[in-house]
Amino acid sequence: FAVACNGKTAKLSFEVNGGTPIAEETINKEESFTLPTPTRGAEYSFEGWYLNADFSGSAVTQVTLTEDTVVYAKWEQLYAVNLNVDGGSLSTDKVYLKKGANVYDALKDLKPTKSGYEFGAWFNGSKELAKNLRMSETALNLTAKYKAPCKVEVYLQNNTLDGYDKQ
Repeated sequence: FAVACNGKTAKLSFEVNGGTPIAEETINKEESFTLPTPTRGAEYSFEGWYLNADFSGSAVTQVTLTEDTVVYAKWEQLYAVNLNVDGGSLSTDKVYLKKGANVYDALKDLKPTKSGYEFGAWFNGSKELAKNLRMSETALNLTAKYKAPCKVEVYLQNNTLDGYDKQ
């Protein structure tokens, strides 16, 4: 009887390639199984499960087994953008991006706050972050720069020339 049961199921193993281990699953043959999303440190992006160790073919999100099978997790390295908020506050101090990603686009909605000031821009050294800067394979350090609010009031001399009127 045990042999008959084994003939109806297959084992699915997960090669996480540096990710958090995932326990082997026993699955009924010919039934679709949705693959879990593995985890790894923030420095990696999960790019999909593959049926081949060399990641040839297309990534799969579901499998239907006819025999014991191994799926292989593919990862892409991410690189750190370190954010110095210069006395301000922001929900994060680091963002991870893929090589070649547009840094400006990734950060355009990350605007730190600082009491009495308005966020101006992110600076790479002494230069404002370029809109076309692409992420390289080395960490990038950016600093927030702020604008001090200013109020301009305009007064014009009145018609009788004996005073000024606020405009």
